[in-house]
Amino acid sequence: SVKQLSVFVPPDPVEELRRNIDEAPRFKSYGWIKYDPERPGMKRRTDWWAILEVPGGIADYYRTMIENRYGIQLCKPSWGAHISIIRGEKPRPDLMHLWKKYDGKRVEFEYSVWPRYNGDTRVLTNHQAGEFWYIDTYCDELTQIRQELELPYDWKLHLTVGRQWV
Repeated sequence: SVKQLSVFVPPDPVEELRRNIDEAPRFKSYGWIKYDPERPGMKRRTDWWAILEVPGGIADYYRTMIENRYGIQLCKPSWGAHISIIRGEKPRPDLMHLWKKYDGKRVEFEYSVWPRYNGDTRVLTNHQAGEFWYIDTYCDELTQIRQELELPYDWKLHLTVGRQWV
């Protein structure tokens, strides 16, 4: 009889990170939908944007945590704590009647306890390489707004914590 040898295969660090984030407990919070938010001092126009304005304490807490853990100074997002819903995507003429339909509406969402940075799912990056830091968020209601406007909705929502100027 032939014996099979078992070979140790180390866990994929990217898959392990994703699994840890997905399985971690989530916190709950809320915000208010705002269409065409103003960005004082910014040169770029912000037409056809919708965000969920979130109480600033969440982003402030994570910026402080990141600064203490990694020694990284992050700038506050231009709109403060927020979740982007629509990002400069003008609705089609036949769907224009839906624009601002939910303006001012209070919406609850869940968020991950683990802050992340852009590029953290690539094996060769480290926290110094992350320009934007964020927290994964989960909210079917925000995704449904995109669906209603027939916009792509197969991407993860996130709450921007801050930006590192690298």
